[in-house]
Amino acid sequence: MTVLATLRQQFDALNHAYLQVHKAKEDLFWDTYMAVSDDDAGFARAEAAFKDFISSPERLAQAKSAVAQLQGLPAESERDALLHGFKGWLALFESNIIESDEARKLMTELVELESELFAKRRAYKMHHLNEAGEREEATLSMLSTNMGTNREEAARKSSHDALLGLERWVLDNGFLNIVGKRNQLARSLGYADYFEYKVKKNEQMTPDQLFAILDDFEARTRDANQRALDDLQAKHGDAALLGHNLRFHMSGDVTRQIDPYLPFSKAVERWVLSFRRLGIQYRGATMQLDLIERQGKYQNGFCHGPIPSFFDGASWVPGQINFTADAKPDQVGSGARAINTLFHEGGHAAHFANVTQNEAAQPFAAYAERSIAVVAYFERALYALPENELTAERVLELARASERRILGIAVSPRPLLAIPHLLNQESAAAYHGYLLANMAVHQTRAYFIGKFGYLTDNPAIGPLLAQHYWGPGNSINHNATLLSLTGEPFNARYLADSCNQSVEQAWAEAQKLIAESAARDYPAQYPGDLDAHIRLVHGAELIADNAAGDAAMFDRFESWVASRYPASVH
Repeated sequence: MTVLATLRQQFDALNHAYLQVHKAKEDLFWDTYMAVSDDDAGFARAEAAFKDFISSPERLAQAKSAVAQLQGLPAESERDALLHGFKGWLALFESNIIESDEARKLMTELVELESELFAKRRAYKMHHLNEAGEREEATLSMLSTNMGTNREEAARKSSHDALLGLERWVLDNGFLNIVGKRNQLARSLGYADYFEYKVKKNEQMTPDQLFAILDDFEARTRDANQRALDDLQAKHGDAALLGHNLRFHMSGDVTRQIDPYLPFSKAVERWVLSFRRLGIQYRGATMQLDLIERQGKYQNGFCHGPIPSFFDGASWVPGQINFTADAKPDQVGSGARAINTLFHEGGHAAHFANVTQNEAAQPFAAYAERSIAVVAYFERALYALPENELTAERVLELARASERRILGIAVSPRPLLAIPHLLNQESAAAYHGYLLANMAVHQTRAYFIGKFGYLTDNPAIGPLLAQHYWGPGNSINHNATLLSLTGEPFNARYLADSCNQSVEQAWAEAQKLIAESAARDYPAQYPGDLDAHIRLVHGAELIADNAAGDAAMFDRFESWVASRYPASVH
């Protein structure tokens, strides 16, 4: 057998072994997070097995050896493809390698601590006063929506108090031990703390490089944020800036006015049609969507891919993708919130499905983006705390200080320690990724508007996103994808300029786009479907699928929502 054939066998075996361990972990992740199963111990074992796989010194050595052998062979198509693939594996193993026994032990302990906290958090109940003045059990999204729409201040305060209670519960039930263990792990690997470890691993930059970007954005939007808060205070009084009142005074009336136009029963149909008209295709992926809140279900939207899409030799392996929202269709404002989540996670799913490697509130736009940035400022400071200062009171003090500095208010409507991302190893010290993504979105929008003049129902956009952003997978970094499409490196200015627009400027621009849309000739044909097998589920229950076509699925989903939440269908 030739060297090339031997390395092809090794490469295929590595791919298939990864698929097996990854899918086992992801299937248990889905079942436990969706409250279909309470096998938290099984999930912890599967998570540990996955971590062991991607941090294996033996597999790192194998990838290094393969790259060296391939670099010594003459260039030709199969050799080049294998070299590209093994370089991808090398990058994965190098970014996750845990070579010391001490660090491996710490990782195992960390997975166990997080699993214990997750199980306890799933059992923790929160309550508030709803629209009818009744005390009810509430999820994170229900609490946030209630603060934004309920006309009764006492009801809004009950929601905010529940979030503050969650903060205290998190600190009293193991989070501080997890922070300490994360720092131990990072320092055993040669990093200053866990924040530096995650930023270097995920963003391929130092914390100083990251905060050069964040500080630039913070400075550009500081005045706009303060202006909006000052205007709100002048209009509604000092109480408008209290954590439980801020969201209501920002957009409560607007949310109520648009609610009849955004019933969640129509969400799936609008997602499918919108993405089709952008020319987005899912390349045969199988997708499972769990979109309605229920007891025990994880209280935040996410998108995970148990089977990543890739070329297995010459054969295309379509992705298997799960994503969620947390809609409560009979709560005012929930439809708009959950539709936004559905479109967001559906965008992640489009990315996952297209990897082709072998591997209302314009015045508060600045505030909304700074609400993302504040998490990074807090987590950087949290992991930099000396161990003797890692107490509940000190961490709460740090959270409030971060909110005052970045948001300009005493306490956020969404208190920092009530954000679920901080509790999970994969999403901890990574929240800044949302802000970086928003910066890239506005940079990309500016490019498309400059090139085409419009975005909505433009079928040229999907193929370009697939080519430049999704197809390369993790073979190139974020900055390289922007350069590939827009010809310009990462730039925070586009998002900052959007945040700094006045209401009058934003409205004038919207009117211009509406007028241009009415006069535009749109393409006569769009893709007939998303090229995806879609299953809409509620836990273990199958609500609908598109086996008989998209229209049948839309009707079945709308009927299911109407039968359970009759007041939500307009």
